[in-house]
Amino acid sequence: MIKYYKNMRLLSFFSMVAWVLVSCNPGSGSTDNVYYRIEAKHSGKSLTLSFNRPLQTIGDTTNAGYTWQIKNLTDSVVQIISVVTGEAIELPATGDHVFPYVTQSDSSELRQQFILSPLNDESVYLEPVSKPGYCLDISESDTADFAVILTWSKEGNPNQRWVVHRTGEYYIIMSALNNKFLSVTPALNVAGANISQWAFSGREEQIWILNKNDDGSYLIQNKFSEMYLQESDGKESLKDNVHQSPDKTSKKSLWRLDETGEGWIKFRNVDSGFCMDVRDAASYDGANVMTYDCNDGGDNQYWKLIPVTE
Repeated sequence: MIKYYKNMRLLSFFSMVAWVLVSCNPGSGSTDNVYYRIEAKHSGKSLTLSFNRPLQTIGDTTNAGYTWQIKNLTDSVVQIISVVTGEAIELPATGDHVFPYVTQSDSSELRQQFILSPLNDESVYLEPVSKPGYCLDISESDTADFAVILTWSKEGNPNQRWVVHRTGEYYIIMSALNNKFLSVTPALNVAGANISQWAFSGREEQIWILNKNDDGSYLIQNKFSEMYLQESDGKESLKDNVHQSPDKTSKKSLWRLDETGEGWIKFRNVDSGFCMDVRDAASYDGANVMTYDCNDGGDNQYWKLIPVTE
């Protein structure tokens, strides 16, 4: 089931631990599509992956690169998986003070298993199962962006403490076709700007706010332009273009979210009944997004909502 988490507060010390280690059905591997931001206690900056896949911390929290799944493996052991890439945090095979990175998820790999050990200030240690007595540490207590993450013996220092937050009401929208993201044409905030798909950039043109109406339909607003996802007035028999518009009163700006299983959804326009579709199932950056007769064909009508923090 898709769930929408709005105006979530920081989980309390005990409820956060209970959520991560109990309510995700221990042993089942289920995450129930819940996502988290992991914040360094001493700097307030967020754990993220970088281009060449080591871990670091950075201050900008609107970027989906800072969004993680916490996958429960047993009563106390979890995997920490990037929502954007599907890769899991892993340690190198040898060494004490090593640099964790992300790589292909493998829940049986001991170096991808962690324990979230609660402390008394609403924070946790991130302890690798493969290195007892160690935890993830921010090198030299660095508070700058791109601080280096490594493993170090547990000493209770502020730079070893992490706070786990549930994500808020902002989303990126990923295509099942090619893992690219719904986007307003870059840097355009004018009415009528086209909607297309692009590789993940973290720019606000790719970030959307979902506003639910009393009838169950949604307005989908772009964070960059503050305009709404809208079907055009082309009135073609099976398809229409999709663009952004400031008009939130038109039925063409209303969408229903049809769940299809495993977290994938279809966006069905209230006015036409057509579904949002990547034209010609194209995989390139800038490929046009339109509406088309809803069908069970390829992946070009299937999308996933990925929350990002405010």
